Amino acid sequence: MIRVQFRLLLSLALSIPSFSALAQSFDCAKATTAVERLVCADRRLGALDGELGAEVKRSLAADPAHRAEKLGEARKWLGERDRLCALPAGELRGEARAKALACLAAAYEARLAALKAAPAAPETSAICRKLADRYAALLAKDPEAPYKKSFYAESPLQVLAAAPDADVMVAAPAANIDDVTRAKLAAWAKAEPQPFVFPDTLAAEIVALGAHTRLVIDRLPGEAYYAAGVTEGTMHCYSAIYFSVSGGAARKAAEPDGGEEGCGASPDFGKLDGAPVAFEEGHDYSPSLSSYVAVKPWRAGRFGPACTAHFEFAPKFAEHATYNQWEEHCAGADCEALRKEALSLVEAAQKQPLAARKAALARLSATQAEEFAKMEEAAGPDFSGEPDDPAQYGDENGKALRLPFLHGGRLYLAELGHFTIGWRVFSDWRVALEQLDKGKLAESSVFAIGMTKGALRGASAK
Repeated sequence: MIRVQFRLLLSLALSIPSFSALAQSFDCAKATTAVERLVCADRRLGALDGELGAEVKRSLAADPAHRAEKLGEARKWLGERDRLCALPAGELRGEARAKALACLAAAYEARLAALKAAPAAPETSAICRKLADRYAALLAKDPEAPYKKSFYAESPLQVLAAAPDADVMVAAPAANIDDVTRAKLAAWAKAEPQPFVFPDTLAAEIVALGAHTRLVIDRLPGEAYYAAGVTEGTMHCYSAIYFSVSGGAARKAAEPDGGEEGCGASPDFGKLDGAPVAFEEGHDYSPSLSSYVAVKPWRAGRFGPACTAHFEFAPKFAEHATYNQWEEHCAGADCEALRKEALSLVEAAQKQPLAARKAALARLSATQAEEFAKMEEAAGPDFSGEPDDPAQYGDENGKALRLPFLHGGRLYLAELGHFTIGWRVFSDWRVALEQLDKGKLAESSVFAIGMTKGALRGASAK
């Protein structure tokens, strides 16, 4: 997401007219400017960049009538950011790097606050208000609805589609074609209830898109409007070619307002109250406790303005259920007791990391505090900045929340952080317990604590 959304912001700065061009993957290996390299290297900046990219996308989708104005504002902000946080060429280190990070983070946070405070166009939000209200009512009636398949919550759109009285339908793909060729594409079109043919240029584009992966063709229910798309890479980046059919022939068509391409979002066609719509949903395995569903209604042969339903959740934890099979270890008769204690540590850290650390330190005696200070010294430099956002703590070296932990008369240094794989940060927490052994810290046990989106805290629409 870091790479994709930074590319999205760069594309805004270049005024690329088609939103599909705004959502191509940005390769951090090809970063050339100082800001690009810093965004790719720093997790906090990357997260802010991703959040801003998503907010810009939602803003454009919700108010397409003011698209040009919003693009102009985005270009202006990029210039202001680079002017206020001018970065020298070459590698940034020490105090210079810290100042650059602080300046850019402040710029991103201010821009996010301004975008989120902007009033929504009321005429575009009613359909999503309906969707948000139905989801809230469904959970009030059946709080376990998102957990029918596993501990990890299904997305709001999936839950609504599974409910018989929600009047939400997500259409199944019209076709799945592996390693598509012109012959395979032509055979599928010929076998449709109303057969059609692809012009050579359109067929060539679609084959080039899906030649080495699985091509999924989705059809808008009740309409001769299609999306031929692929989802690629660990970032789940979606690209599509849209086409319509009339007179027995396919022709390229405009994409839904706001675009259906991007990384991490799930695009679908379906119906809401019996009317065809395009859905886009953001709901993932990250520490984020929010989701969104964008809806674009089909009206008079084209998609109308989009709206977005937003959902905020409380965390839900589990001692033995995790998204992945993470590496754990513990020896001794009190492992289950330690696991329960690890869960309590995670619950406190998720609420307020710095308050959890402060409270744990306050429980130490003077002797214990002195011993813990030695543990922290042996552990090496801590995560700079001590953020009070639990999502900022990962299991990478030096980026864990450290706090003292007492169990059975023994003092441990507990390191807490979300599991990561490369740039991906997962919702599950890693809790490592360490003790001093001959002046060096030794890891005595590691526990994986599952976390998912829990009780609904709020639902809104814009």
